[in-house]
Amino acid sequence: MHTIVHVFAVLFVGIGMGLTLAHALEYPGKLRLSRDQYFAVQQICRPGFAVGGLAEAVGLLATLWLIIITPTASAAFWLMASALAALIMAHAIYWVVAQPISKFWVDHAAARSMQTAAMGGARLSSSDWEDLRDRSELSHIARAALIFFAFTALAVALSESASITRWFDNPGQALRAFDAKFTPL
Repeated sequence: MHTIVHVFAVLFVGIGMGLTLAHALEYPGKLRLSRDQYFAVQQICRPGFAVGGLAEAVGLLATLWLIIITPTASAAFWLMASALAALIMAHAIYWVVAQPISKFWVDHAAARSMQTAAMGGARLSSSDWEDLRDRSELSHIARAALIFFAFTALAVALSESASITRWFDNPGQALRAFDAKFTPL
């Protein structure tokens, strides 16, 4: 059961990592977009990333469950705990920084199209939208770094758990495998 939960945690955190890395890798290209192009791209990306974001929540919950069922005296536990802390920080950044700005983009795009028709196109100033864009994009980069760390910590913990399990299941066989692996030819 423990290994299954661990594999699911790594899998779902990996999906979340892929999405945040995609956001981070888009940054240099998004800097070259005009305001109108940027708003158009935001509208295109929103639905897919929103659905994929569910994987982040599942990864966080699986990691929490994993911590609950893992003995605290192991190195794997502390790797998992650090992964959970990173995932919580990544979610905090999303809900405090990225999500409000994304919501603003959606609301602003709808209002802007109405304003353009009714009032001759009142717009965000150049510095306002660039500041919001930079805060949003940099929050995605910070999230990518945190989730990458969480993924790595969970993967190492999985390897650590597997090594410990093999050792306790059959210590003699584990020692022979170790000797065979590290004995010079």
